Amino acid sequence: MTARVRRLICKENPHAAMSQFPAEQSKTGEWNRQEDAFRDWVKRDGSTAYPPARDRYHLYVSLACPWAHRTIILRQLKGLEEVIGMTVVDPIRGQIDVW
Repeated sequence: MTARVRRLICKENPHAAMSQFPAEQSKTGEWNRQEDAFRDWVKRDGSTAYPPARDRYHLYVSLACPWAHRTIILRQLKGLEEVIGMTVVDPIRGQIDVW
């Protein structure tokens, strides 16, 4: 077992691997999903601060995220590939909580 793997073992449950960021995991090894940071809609009617505009928005996805495929599929189904750019990021986050 490598030193990195040994550091990622949960002390309370040695069979559960620790997440890269321990604040996102309970003592029993369950993942604690963080609150959503983005809750507004993109609308044309002026009811939000986010009007639709070509190249105004960019989608960053990690294929390690179990929900990322939903945004990729929706972007394609809505025909937004030419309007909203997309970048696939590395599945391992940096230490400053960004990709």
